[in-house]
Amino acid sequence: MQKRVILLSLLIFILIAGFGQYKSLIESPLYVKGKKNFYQDSVSKVIIPIEFLDSLYKENKNQPFQVLGYVSNGDSAIWKVAFIDAESISRTYREKWLNQTFPLTNFTDLNGKTVKKQTLEGKNLVINCWSITCGPCIKEMPELNLLVDSLKKKKFYFLALTFDKPEPIINFFKSQKLKDFLETDNPEFKFDIIPNQEVLLTSMLAVKSYPTTFIVNKNGKIIEIFDAVNLDKNGKPKTYAEIMQAIQKLD
Repeated sequence: MQKRVILLSLLIFILIAGFGQYKSLIESPLYVKGKKNFYQDSVSKVIIPIEFLDSLYKENKNQPFQVLGYVSNGDSAIWKVAFIDAESISRTYREKWLNQTFPLTNFTDLNGKTVKKQTLEGKNLVINCWSITCGPCIKEMPELNLLVDSLKKKKFYFLALTFDKPEPIINFFKSQKLKDFLETDNPEFKFDIIPNQEVLLTSMLAVKSYPTTFIVNKNGKIIEIFDAVNLDKNGKPKTYAEIMQAIQKLD
């Protein structure tokens, strides 16, 4: 009985943000076809069937969460999530990182090409932290592609850091689900995609929500941070406009 009360209380509390572009969580990247999908809260360890979450997801309430990955167990996929106080985290995160040096290193991109630290130094950078399991990341992708097109004549470098592995990323961009959502037969992300960045994202940057985008100047200093997708009154992402405004601060 006590477990049931805890579960019901948790279900009342879990009101999902960030996947508003989908009619159902079953249509989102947080669903593995052919398996029973569950969520597990990282604190309480309570496992919640996706059907319960889906019924709450359709309500006009929100509780943001961070996806920590999933494990496959027989015929089930268990998504591990951490529920967060987005406003508090955003404020604290900005206080920690604004005007600090971004921890650059050598990277290996999705095609196996090395992106050397020396190549990035001395350039203005737009660094997007994302994941294929992040609905808001996908929602703002066309905005970020437009940004690359607008700034292609200037000395900018665009990096997309993710903890995802190369193969799932490649399969994701071939998926019909993504094609349908972006309404294109050739979905793309024009940033230089850098997979396998769990240590940098989790331990060094300690990114608390996805997507998070850093604007870094030629001196390596972080001049602006955008976390999550901000929407205008029509429900459209403001990513492009906000980043372009921040870029005006660069030399």
